[in-house]
Amino acid sequence: MKNARKIFAAFIAVLTLLVCVLPASAATNENKLIDTSKKVSLTLNCNKAGYTFSVYKVATLGSNASATKYTSTNAAYGIDEALNKGNNAALLTKLDAVSLSALTPNAVDTFVSSAATTSKKLTGLAQGVYYVRVTKYPAGTTQVRNSVIALPYYNEATASWIYSGSINLATKVKDETPSITKKIENSTKQNVNYSDVSLGDTVTYSITSGVAGSASVQLTKYVVNDTMSKGLTLDTNSFSVKTVNANGDTLATLTKGTDYDVNVTSKEEGKETLFNVALSKSYLKNASFYSAANVVVTFNATLNKYAVIGTQGNPNTTNLQYGNSSNTLKIEGNTVYVYTYAITSTKTDEAGKALSNAEFTGYTSEADAKTNTNSIAVGVSDSKGKVVYKNAKGEVMRFASGTYYFVETKAPSGYNLNGQIIKVEVNAEYGTVLTNGTYVTNCPADGTATFAVEDYKVILPNTGGTGRTIIYVAGSVLLLSAIAVFAVRTFKKRKTAK
Repeated sequence: MKNARKIFAAFIAVLTLLVCVLPASAATNENKLIDTSKKVSLTLNCNKAGYTFSVYKVATLGSNASATKYTSTNAAYGIDEALNKGNNAALLTKLDAVSLSALTPNAVDTFVSSAATTSKKLTGLAQGVYYVRVTKYPAGTTQVRNSVIALPYYNEATASWIYSGSINLATKVKDETPSITKKIENSTKQNVNYSDVSLGDTVTYSITSGVAGSASVQLTKYVVNDTMSKGLTLDTNSFSVKTVNANGDTLATLTKGTDYDVNVTSKEEGKETLFNVALSKSYLKNASFYSAANVVVTFNATLNKYAVIGTQGNPNTTNLQYGNSSNTLKIEGNTVYVYTYAITSTKTDEAGKALSNAEFTGYTSEADAKTNTNSIAVGVSDSKGKVVYKNAKGEVMRFASGTYYFVETKAPSGYNLNGQIIKVEVNAEYGTVLTNGTYVTNCPADGTATFAVEDYKVILPNTGGTGRTIIYVAGSVLLLSAIAVFAVRTFKKRKTAK
């Protein structure tokens, strides 16, 4: 009896196990069967702003009793073989070569990424193969890879069909924001951000801007813009443009008129000069451009008579505009400054009375001042005794900081020349950080160094003193001599008559 009970209990246990197992086996088999009636969904994700992704249905999924097969939505795509071999690489290669116009009839939706929109879910889609192409992208894009996904797809891990999918599109694109930097190459202050110079001196600038785009994602626009203050005159014949590697080594020197153009959009005396250096569209098609790290533009400008003196300086700004068929971006560069100063003097007599028509000449060395050679400026005192110095062209002189020497070369009528070489210092100090809009930390008030010169009247013989006495004595002597001579002659005549 006990044995019979044991056998029955064992039978019940086995039966219970089978009841539990069968439903599980049945569910697994159901999961392996595709449900062609279901709709699918696709979620597009991209946390990089400025991209437009277009979605196209490129194949349909069909099933019969013997097989499940993909069929292209357009035989001209030439993707059927790649589809049914499951060759994703070949499939993408074929689809990337298809024109947008050919894809348009099978367009499903678009997704535009932005700071506020980083995801979009497409629902209610028919089963098939979907192709996601990047149709617009930021100007700094260097790499674009399109995507393809089959929905539904079979998941081996879960042994089931998946009817929804997602793509992280941010991993399919790569973009970089180029930088742009301006320098003064021949700065007198050993600082690329500023210099100080005299009127007519040449300033050499360089602008280094990063290369954007890539050989596969080419640019259609690359323009370096520059705004030059009214105190600087652009030398349009001085331009040099080259590409360099990351170490600054020259890769290629570009040809003006072929590889790039210089366009002066605004140039008027006494006003700002606006110009740009634009790489040609033909040059932007060269793969060699995209292998470079930077573009370097070099040019010259001279300080002119409109230059602002003092701490404000004469600024020069730049920016880079670059783009492709999708859009154009602008990157602002830094500002560099050229400073200059003035020198004036006053002419008076010993009593402080202003003297006009005194002429002074300025030199850069004491040796030149002694020999009156290589003068840089001349000034004549006005009715108030003020001397404004001008160059040989008659332009009011601007001076770099440093030491100068002045000599009075013509005195006012009735006054003696000041026979001294007058040493004048234009002292200016600079910091390394732009503070309150200037690098200047100390300089002459209002940017002008001044000095005063006194002249003394010409000293003539004193007509009311010793000089007149000498004349009187000499006259008396002559008169007495004449009288003596007259007396002697008269005496001789009388003696002869006797």
